[in-house]
Amino acid sequence: MALRDVVLEGMRELSGAVRLPPETWRVIIASMLTPNRVIELTGTYGVAKTTIALGIMKVFFSDVYEWPVKPIARLRETLTEFDVFWYVNVKALMSGEEEREVEPRPIVTAPFKFFNEIRRGSPKVYQVMLALLAEGELEYRGRVYRSEPFFCIMDSNPKDTASFEMPKAIIDRIDARIPVGAPDPLTSYAVLRDRARGWRHALDELEPLMTSRDVSRVWAETSRVEVPAHCSLFLSFVHASMQCAERYRMPIWGGEEEIEIDRTLAEGGFQLPCEQCRFNGNLCSRIAEAWGMRWMLSATRIAVGLAWLDGRQRVGLRDIVSVLPYVLNHRLVIKEGSRYPNTFTFLSSYLPALIRTSGEAWARAAHLLPRALRGSREALRELEEIASRDPAVQVVYRSVRRHAP
Repeated sequence: MALRDVVLEGMRELSGAVRLPPETWRVIIASMLTPNRVIELTGTYGVAKTTIALGIMKVFFSDVYEWPVKPIARLRETLTEFDVFWYVNVKALMSGEEEREVEPRPIVTAPFKFFNEIRRGSPKVYQVMLALLAEGELEYRGRVYRSEPFFCIMDSNPKDTASFEMPKAIIDRIDARIPVGAPDPLTSYAVLRDRARGWRHALDELEPLMTSRDVSRVWAETSRVEVPAHCSLFLSFVHASMQCAERYRMPIWGGEEEIEIDRTLAEGGFQLPCEQCRFNGNLCSRIAEAWGMRWMLSATRIAVGLAWLDGRQRVGLRDIVSVLPYVLNHRLVIKEGSRYPNTFTFLSSYLPALIRTSGEAWARAAHLLPRALRGSREALRELEEIASRDPAVQVVYRSVRRHAP
């Protein structure tokens, strides 16, 4: 059986054990299909987040599932980095044998990792976790302990409060934050009837289908999926739509000076006067701050997984659009957030409307861009005209003016 068929069978198994919307399962599994991805499952108590994580480990990383000590870290605020990441040899520590003082726990080296209740960590744990997720390795007194290429699942409950905020650097390492809602009444009824007939845990119903070695073979296949230039350019336009399209009038001694704002460098309590801007109401004015480009890499990698799941060797624009709410909802802070039930819902509604409104302008601008970068005055003039109506094209146009010969 082809690897793709096995992955699809595993997804069918899991979706039968834990009933989520089909698109949710597609995004979860697509996230697993390229190496070193990190996802966060978020939802209230009793919606099977832990079962999903353990189910994926059993079905797709069955060799890891059989380990006597599984790569699971159940976080609490009182745990230190040694409780989570290291085994400590007290005898070696007391005798000064540095090379034997610690050994990495399975969560460090394993190809599958599960951080339970990620929002309950401590600053020290978060600091070490960031090094593991960012570099794929940890260092202790000059010795480096490397992880295999991995798939990492975290889970959290948005209703929980913790003593320490998760650092934004870790939040930006999470490729997708996936909401897991409570089941609808008919699904609840079906689950209860299934359990009434046998009271077996959902994990007991799952059959192991793949090992971590098989998943590595999947990663080799997905590495050959093409990401067309127009998909990358579309992401660049979405990124531009988060930036300031207009120059900012900054007060200086004796007057004002107009400057361009890089929102990623804005500090402290700086507030843009969005209400005075002609583009007020666009995405740039709906968010409190803008982030770098790692979310674009996350979107691309998950879109690659979606294309491979569908048997395609080329990512489509539809793949990119469908994953944007998942890769952006934990990174963006929405102004007037109390008007929306959550950021995912806002993005799921706002982004399609943005594309319907601006898609034609972006497509025309993308067509003009290569000529404009080569110095075509005609293309520059037309690009400038489109920029007068669309804030994302305005940002792109300013960049072209800086780089065109």
